[in-house]
Amino acid sequence: MDLKTFLKTSGVRQKAFAALVGRTQGYVSRVASGECLLGAATALKWAAATEFQVTPHDLRPDLYPNPKDGIPDRAAA
Repeated sequence: MDLKTFLKTSGVRQKAFAALVGRTQGYVSRVASGECLLGAATALKWAAATEFQVTPHDLRPDLYPNPKDGIPDRAAA
C-alpha cells in the first residue's frame, strides 16, 4: 500500500509518523503526495517504521522493482 493510504487507514497522523522517522510533517506530506522521493536507505527506514505495511517497492519502485525487495525474511512471510 502507498504511504498516503497507510496513514489514512492506520490512524497514524503525519505528525506522529514524522516524529517516528525524524522528519517534519511537511516532508511526510510531500512524500505521501508523491511530490518528493525518498532515497534508497530512507525508503527502507520508512518501510520498517510501517512494519512493512508500506514496502520499499511501494515507496520507490524504481529502486526496488520486486515487490519483496528490501523486506526482511521475517516480515515478508
